[in-house]
Parts: sequence; C-alpha cells; structure tokens
Amino acid sequence: MTAAVLQNLHKPRMGEDSITLDLVTQTPLYTGGIGQWGDQIHPSGLLGSIRFFSCLVARTLGDTGFEDAVWGNAGGDNHHARGVALRWDVSGLKPVTLPEKLEFQREDIARKRAWYYNQAYTGRLKLTVTRRNISDKHWNRFLLALRIQIRHGTFGAKDQFGLGVLSADHLPPVKPLNEQINYPRASGLYLCCFGLVKLGRKPGNREELDIPQALRLGLATRIAMRDALRPSTDAPTAEQQHWKTIRHRMMGVLNEYGSAVNISAAYPLDDSSSSASLRFMIRIPRTSEELSQELSQELIKKQKSQERTEIFKRLFGAFEKLALDGWNIHGITREFGGNCGGFNHPAKWLNKIAGI
Repeated sequence: MTAAVLQNLHKPRMGEDSITLDLVTQTPLYTGGIGQWGDQIHPSGLLGSIRFFSCLVARTLGDTGFEDAVWGNAGGDNHHARGVALRWDVSGLKPVTLPEKLEFQREDIARKRAWYYNQAYTGRLKLTVTRRNISDKHWNRFLLALRIQIRHGTFGAKDQFGLGVLSADHLPPVKPLNEQINYPRASGLYLCCFGLVKLGRKPGNREELDIPQALRLGLATRIAMRDALRPSTDAPTAEQQHWKTIRHRMMGVLNEYGSAVNISAAYPLDDSSSSASLRFMIRIPRTSEELSQELSQELIKKQKSQERTEIFKRLFGAFEKLALDGWNIHGITREFGGNCGGFNHPAKWLNKIAGI
C-alpha cells in the first residue's frame, strides 16, 4: 500500500513545479512575533501576506475556487492540505533596530502624531515555492500574483507602517493570462491602486537616506493623504461624521479598522542615492457603511462609484500639496484597477502589472 501511494505522488520538476526566488529587502522586513517585538522572521507572517494578495488576484478573475485549492481547507467534508509549499531561507538577513518613536506635529491641534517601531530585518532571503497538487491554471495564477506582489506590493505584517518592500533578482516565469476569455466580473484588484512616488534630492541635501529618514518620508506622505480625507472645519456635522468614517475606514483606527492604504518607507532607486521612491497601495473597501440598505441597487452602485471617485481624487490631490524635507517629487505613476486599468479586461491589466 505504501509503495502504491509513493508511486502516485506528484514529483515536482525543478524549474517547472519548484522555483527559488532570490529576494532583497528595499525597506526592512517585519513579521511581528511575541508582543509584536519582531524577535525573528516568522514564515507564517510572510505566508499570510502572500495568501491574501494571491487571493485578491484570483478574485479579480472571478476565480472562486482558487483559495480552497491553493491554500487548503481545514474544515468541512472536503478538508485537504495546501496545494503549494513555501520554504524561506532567512540566513542572509540581519536584525536592525528601528527608531522607537517618530513624531509629527499636527497643524489642526496641539497634540503630536506618533508612530512606534522596534526591530525588523534587512538583507537577502530566498523563497522556494513548490507545487503539490494544484492545476496548471492555479499554479500559473499563483506565480502571476507573486510577480505582481514583488513589483507593486509588500510582504510581512502591516503593524509597523512602511516596511516589507522586496525586490527580486529574477521574477518567477509565468504564462500570460488568456486575454480572449470573458472572465466574470469580480472585486479583487478592481478597487485597488498601485503607485510609485519618485523623489529627487533638493540642492544642498546631503543627509544620508538612513532608516529613520526613510520612515519619516513615508509617514509624512501618509499624514498628507489622511488629512486629505478631512472636510473643512466649518462643514456641517453630518459631513464631518461622514468623512471621519471614511478616513478611519481608509487609513485605519485602533480597534475599528485596519488601514486600506499602505505606504512604504523611502528607498533608493539607484546607487547614486540622489533619487528615491515611495511605494503605495490603496484598496477601497467593497462596502460603504454610509449607504442606506433601503436604497435601490442601481442607486447604491452609483453612489459607491461617486464616493470612490471622490476618495481617489482627495488622496491623489494630497501629492500636489506634499512637502518633504530635503526632497522634491519628480513624478508619480499609478496603476488603478478601475475598468481593469483602462483595458476593460482583467487579464490584460494583470498581464501588464505582472510585467509580461
């Protein structure tokens, strides 16, 4: 019986069913740990971020079976293990102590804003991904999502803002998605926007782009985007409350909402250290708590669209007023999933942002 089981096991083919990625931290990597101290890199923290992102990509294609097939099912009658195995080699990482606290003075009130950090890791790491028992379609979509996450997203925990940008010496090989198929409309990355803010040093700025300064640049950008979601101080009470809810829903608030806007710390674009970039990802929540359940579906859809348009308008408008100490903004590139990134076809947009 054992021989029969072993004979029927799927044997991974190197380069096809098993790939190894060489990754480099562009901003420190953090995965929480005991007391959120960051005592070590926890593979489960990295796995969780990859699972979340890959399922977003699959939902963009209307693939409702992806999560169960690739990531397993622990309950029900169809319980089974994950369809992929991930192994991390973190021996090339070294711990780095982040600033304990970074503060910014608020303009509207006397109180300061503060962000707290502790320990993270920098250096090189390897990720080996092995296919177990999933279809060619799901394996390809998993690798496609990994490419997009490396090029546009972040990895690890989001408890400490600005961390988790990784680059790769080479991206996993994938087959382009079939652009002739009519995929069912879904959410996923439709309501997401990826962007890159390119920075250039102001004349006379010789300050090293060290970790504290890199974090400050990212946090200053975050503050500007959060403040862009504030109404005028003389706005009616109902409008004040409306935008307070949206602001908390988008930027996060303790014990209520996680942040739907992720902004990286700054990191150099080249070896000259004269230019840098900030990476951001905006994810509009699917539901709007301000909409009455009594409204017709047509009106709800229209109001959601208007609200999303206004949110993006305000967030992008923050860049026009953004002033960063010692740096100028030299350009902003965006990839917005609305209308499938302008292609009106999900496969075309996903192929583009995957770089294939």
